[in-house]
Amino acid sequence: MLLVDAPRKRLDMGQIWLFVAWTVGSTLLLFMLASLFMNRQVRAIRMLGHAAEQFGLGRDVGMIRPTGAQEVRRVAVAFNRMQARIHRFVAQRTRVLAGVSHDLRTPLTRLRLSLAMLPQSGIVRAEDIRQDIDDMVGDVVEMENLIGTYLAFVRGEGMEKVEDVPLRPFLKEIVAAAARAGGREVRLEVPHGLVASMRPDAMRRTLTNLIDNASRHGACVSLTVSYAGKGGVSGGR
Repeated sequence: MLLVDAPRKRLDMGQIWLFVAWTVGSTLLLFMLASLFMNRQVRAIRMLGHAAEQFGLGRDVGMIRPTGAQEVRRVAVAFNRMQARIHRFVAQRTRVLAGVSHDLRTPLTRLRLSLAMLPQSGIVRAEDIRQDIDDMVGDVVEMENLIGTYLAFVRGEGMEKVEDVPLRPFLKEIVAAAARAGGREVRLEVPHGLVASMRPDAMRRTLTNLIDNASRHGACVSLTVSYAGKGGVSGGR
């Protein structure tokens, strides 16, 4: 025989409703806390999804405020950085398109003037207009190079390669083109034998724009080049 002696309070569970009330109350409290937490996280994700959808439609939603869990905030920060990079990319492409129209205007003007100065009647010998034809062909080649450079830039194929260019014939060609464009006479002073490392098409566009602007607003235009030692080549106006 086994005789077990235990106090009654160790075996009696008391009233069962107290246990049930405690369990249900704890469950409801934890459910409310979990709902508030999940609602906050889902709201941040929903806001991020709405911003991404609007941005994909081409609408500027601005920077979103990072909220929610740490991972969600990181995604929001990455989204803001992506927006900024895309805006810079679009602005850069817009400036490129504006540069295309601006840089093509000068050779088109020269080409139009050359065509207008061709004889309109009578017998024209090929030898008499050979220089004009060569100049117009040069303008067309320049426009092709400009368009090719911009297309390569838009396709992401990199910038123009740096080359060693003899300065005297290079600058004489630019000055002659400026004179044909109807601008003022440009005085050129450049020593023989100078060679500079440059991107020829980019430098040609830069100098052409400078001479064109100077011809519009200045009384005279002078382009002077001298050797500056190891520092490179210096220019004047």
